[in-house]
Order: sequence, then structure tokens, then C-alpha cells
Amino acid sequence: MVLPRVAGAVVLHTAMTALQVNELEVSPWALREGVLLRYIESLSWNAPGV
Repeated sequence: MVLPRVAGAVVLHTAMTALQVNELEVSPWALREGVLLRYIESLSWNAPGV
């Protein structure tokens, strides 16, 4: 059904305009996985000193 997609696009456009957001990065990951991946990237991976 096309109507829900159009309504979603209108809501997204309105929110982006209100928040003055010009670009949006789309990710194939869900929110939970995205937060986890962002956290893992922020970790400092140091090799153990042998």
C-alpha cells in the first residue's frame, strides 16, 4: 500500500525541516545493532603486551 509510505515520507520531511537536517544517512542495520557497532568502533583495541 502506497499511502503509509507517503505519510512516512511527509513526516520525515517535516522532521528534517524542523530540525534543520539537510542529509540523512540510511543504514541497513537496526537501531540496536547500530548502537552496538558504534560502541565497538569506539573501543580502543590494544594488543596484550607479551
